[in-house]
Amino acid sequence: MDSSIVPSRRAVVSLLAAGLAGCTALRADPDPEPPGSTSYAWPSVNATPANTRTVPDGTIRNPGSDSPIEYGVDAIDIAGSYARAPVVDDGKTVLVAPAEEDDACVVTCLDTGEEQGWPAVRWQRRLEREFPDGAPAIADDRVVLTVSDETGVSAGGDGLLAALSMADGELEWSRPLERGSGFTPTVADGTVYLRTTNGIVAVDAATGEEEWSDALPTLEHPHQRHTHTEQLAPAVDSNRVYVPGEDELVVYDRDGDRQWNVSLAPPVGAPAVADGTVYCCAGGELRALEAADGSRRWTESDVVSIAPAVAEDAVVVVGPRRGKAGGTVRALEPETGTKTWDADVHFQGWGGFAPLIVGETVVVNANRRMVGLATDTGATRWETEKDDSRWHLAAADGRVYNYGDDSDGDSSRTYRLQVFGERGNS
Repeated sequence: MDSSIVPSRRAVVSLLAAGLAGCTALRADPDPEPPGSTSYAWPSVNATPANTRTVPDGTIRNPGSDSPIEYGVDAIDIAGSYARAPVVDDGKTVLVAPAEEDDACVVTCLDTGEEQGWPAVRWQRRLEREFPDGAPAIADDRVVLTVSDETGVSAGGDGLLAALSMADGELEWSRPLERGSGFTPTVADGTVYLRTTNGIVAVDAATGEEEWSDALPTLEHPHQRHTHTEQLAPAVDSNRVYVPGEDELVVYDRDGDRQWNVSLAPPVGAPAVADGTVYCCAGGELRALEAADGSRRWTESDVVSIAPAVAEDAVVVVGPRRGKAGGTVRALEPETGTKTWDADVHFQGWGGFAPLIVGETVVVNANRRMVGLATDTGATRWETEKDDSRWHLAAADGRVYNYGDDSDGDSSRTYRLQVFGERGNS
């Protein structure tokens, strides 16, 4: 057969999509626990330097098979309301939060691997700033994070970027930030890329020495940015750095030279990049742009998630509620934006958190509920109740990690880390 007429995998998916678009997924799933690796990490809030929020060959253990492991943060002397999203690597979970009783920020490393009696504190490190400004990132056996003495966006310049050893929490280096507060770092190929209040800075991950920086328009809306600084993480691929702003996306090459920028409706979420396309949620839309020059490929409207999850054959976003409860989850074909499935999801609370994809399962996070859908059809695999999420979920080693509180609307709150999935070795 002439290879020139054999359609690509994506072309086949695109043809199938036209017949499936607009269909609500069936509720049954013939393969609720697909095979896949249970040894993988979630080292940043968006999983990869490209912000794809995807583990292609991973699997999720059934979250409903056991009640979750729960670890109350009051046991480790941190103020739970300001803790950031957890990150996980090599059976260790890192939480960053203010200290309970003094003006310091505490980085806590918990053993959450296969050992008996987990989670348990492996180490803690106190830093001389009061608040974490974004989620940490783990790379090359170190934790990189930003802290300051004010929450939210501040142009005052008291931000600090620091790196700690994953082995014992010892401070490897720290540097003050000259462009205001710093937010969630992205680490790729030995370089830390950090969006700050009024710029972008790239530093050597081993030494903290600056490689390049650039000024950008000052971010506004401090209250909103306080609650969603994870959305300010740059995306990095082999050629470029994609930096979100107040109402724009600015793109650099890896040496810091500007390549292009595009205006977007605020708020602008964390971009994700895959196979030459940048995906960015902005102003209630998902934009797909050419990574090389920013030209528009396609647009999807009525999107409430602040970032997409991007796999080889699907870009997944959360749509608005239909009625008083629930919402919609949509999978789109990456090259064309054609809808492959559209599932009604009956979760409680807000669905604006970014979804994630682990192997054959899409995990959707709402305030008090978590839902797993089949990546190829949108069929429901499982649903489970959980605490009210504070930030995005993490997935590692076959489990899902949620940081939240059990207030259920009342004034009394117990903040804790929940780990969903089977216990012990698989």
